[in-house]
Formats: sequence, C-alpha cells, structure tokens
Amino acid sequence: MKALIIETGEVISVVDVIKTISNGTIYRDVASGKTYYDREIQIFDDSGITDFIEKWHPDYYHSDLIAWIDDLHCALGNECDDEKLARIEESWGTDPKGWLKELITLETAAYRRALERYYSLMYPKLNI
Repeated sequence: MKALIIETGEVISVVDVIKTISNGTIYRDVASGKTYYDREIQIFDDSGITDFIEKWHPDYYHSDLIAWIDDLHCALGNECDDEKLARIEESWGTDPKGWLKELITLETAAYRRALERYYSLMYPKLNI
C-alpha cells in the first residue's frame, strides 16, 4: 500500500495496519521502519488501474511500453541498479521531474491501449 506523508508530501510504502489504539491506527513504512499514525498519512491505492492495465493491455508481459513504465517507477523510487539507471538516464535524461513527466505520458498511453482493447471487445461492431 502507498501513503502520502501529509507534512512532507513524501510517498512511502506502508504495511497494513500494525496496531490500532485509542489514538488511531499505526502504519509502518516498509523502507525505513518508521511508524505513522493514520492522521499523519493519507493512504491511497492505485492497484485498480494497475490491475486493469495488466488485464486488458495487449501483450502486457512483452510490451516495451510497460517495461519502460516499470523502469521509471524503479528510478523514481530509488530502487534501480546502476545498469538500469544508466539506461534510463541515456533515454530520458538525469532529471527526475523529466522522468515523472515521461512516466505520466507512458502510463496514459498504456491505460488508453487497455481501454481501447476492453471496449473493442465489449462493443466489437463499432471497430474503434
């Protein structure tokens, strides 16, 4: 699960509820181990869109578009090895803001392709 730290705007991965007490629910940051009360973070779940794209994007598991999306997420999350980071920098430059802009463009394209396939199967006579 992902969460936004309200005070800093940082996005973190959190473990499901680790404890519920009278002051609220406590979540733990997967990377740092630090804990946060539910009032300090905002939980969000993007799995619905991700699941939709995985299910309906044509050739999802062999798509260069999907591979680039995964790589950019990796880079933005500081989870890349040096070789992957070098490929990203060669293709997209060294500015993380540029990576994020490109990621949005690529994810929009992936979502659109998934929607087009979904609707072409739902309404086959319309041929979009």
